[in-house]
Amino acid sequence: MEELPLLIPNRGWDPRILAFRSADVVTVFAVLTRRWTLLVDTLYSRAGALELARRALEAAARLHGGPAPPLLVINTHADWDHAWGNGVFAGPEAAFPAPVLGTRECARRLRQAEDAAELESMRAREPVRFAGASLVSPTLAFEGALEIDCGDLLVHLLPAPGHVPGQVVVWLPEIRHLLGADAVEHPMPFVQGPGHLQEMIGTLEAFRRLAPLRLLACHDGLDGDPGLIQRNLDYFGRVREAARAHPQVDPASSGLDLLLELPFEEFCGGVPQEAREFYRGAHLKALRAALAEVQDEGGEPRSGGGLRRWPGTPGPGGPPRLGDGDSGGSGP
Repeated sequence: MEELPLLIPNRGWDPRILAFRSADVVTVFAVLTRRWTLLVDTLYSRAGALELARRALEAAARLHGGPAPPLLVINTHADWDHAWGNGVFAGPEAAFPAPVLGTRECARRLRQAEDAAELESMRAREPVRFAGASLVSPTLAFEGALEIDCGDLLVHLLPAPGHVPGQVVVWLPEIRHLLGADAVEHPMPFVQGPGHLQEMIGTLEAFRRLAPLRLLACHDGLDGDPGLIQRNLDYFGRVREAARAHPQVDPASSGLDLLLELPFEEFCGGVPQEAREFYRGAHLKALRAALAEVQDEGGEPRSGGGLRRWPGTPGPGGPPRLGDGDSGGSGP
């Protein structure tokens, strides 16, 4: 049976933001603005992406009382649950042709042989779930930060390192809503690996400085609570403390969380049973990254980790802008 995205009831966030949950896998978003119907990620099957586009355009038409503004697609990063529906919007089989924005690293990943092999392997195991999935790179690639003038809202795409290379999040400064992609998560975000824990903590500290009123991420409870940022920071603080207390432990040890006296079971409250092994792996990966820090630094994890500004963001002039001027809803 096809997994189609379902609209999640609004729990107090701006009504122009729609959240669509696909099975137990991921939540993606639409932002209904005067100039664009924004889609934030494209899911992992052709049927899912088609349904996402259809429902977002229908909602935009109802909101505006007329034709929906054109689609503009954002890839937050290249992981399978976020970008394998791109073929609905770009490429030879595009049913809803639209610009697809993503970082150069996102575009590179969607062209590499490793991701193609992953797609073939996952589709062979679950042919229905990944039916029609394809690797189609963003049609507009950028570095650093980008600002999109949507007429009634500014949309900032901000680098968010630590999870995977090239990830961005969506910040709506006028309403102080943050769409946090996979950079913030319950019970913990998935750290890319050794050497990247500092980046992850820096990203979370930058989120905290933004002081969002609402936070919506792709793998959380969708209650809009920005307190998840601090809970993730507290978690990584405990991970670093555990590594500092046991610097001699081999990161490859079996039962690493027990050896470091920080068992995964302390953090799995509210995690569905079927997702617990995944998050156990995320916890072990964070512990290994923290141990690598301690052992590289001679017994002390790196301090700080905050970002003074978003990496790659230009100086006083601000990030590049897409859509300067008013085109009356027809796109820049």
